[in-house]
Amino acid sequence: RARAGKLQHSIAGGDCTNSFFQAPISIAVDGKNNILVADHANHSIRMFSGEAPRLSTVAGSREEGKVDGTGASARFSQPIALVMDERGRLLVADTNRGCVRVVE
Repeated sequence: RARAGKLQHSIAGGDCTNSFFQAPISIAVDGKNNILVADHANHSIRMFSGEAPRLSTVAGSREEGKVDGTGASARFSQPIALVMDERGRLLVADTNRGCVRVVE
């Protein structure tokens, strides 16, 4: 049973029952028990807060690209895998750009 998110080309956040994904493909958990999700087709990294049942976009937008930046100004091209490193940084395998990106 799905507890959060619906499949749709949208990065709308908010209450988990009214949030959207398009191809959620990988997850990682940070030190605060937030769940990070690689939203492959929306070219973004999403986060379920560990404190409240809310979904937000941490980095990226629906626009595909390779741009370093914070929040919505960052661009990914089909992120496919996530892992937290020992320093608490999120490493993102950015498929179509053939690189690993760091989200701090």
